Amino acid sequence: MQTRADRLTRPAHLRSPSARRLRDAALGVAGRRPGAAERIVRDVQQEDPATLLALVNDIGEPRRTPSTT
Repeated sequence: MQTRADRLTRPAHLRSPSARRLRDAALGVAGRRPGAAERIVRDVQQEDPATLLALVNDIGEPRRTPSTT
């Protein structure tokens, strides 16, 4: 997953004006395709959403300490 995320960030560092125009045009076309943005986000997502939600919910619950009697 990290490799995909790295690939997506590389075009952000382009310095050439023509390369940036090409990048912006390609992203514009991809963004107009139905479902393209959701697929891109899903492809680079680092955690499974259900697993992440379970972890966050678990962190928010108060911890129970064993009682000593």
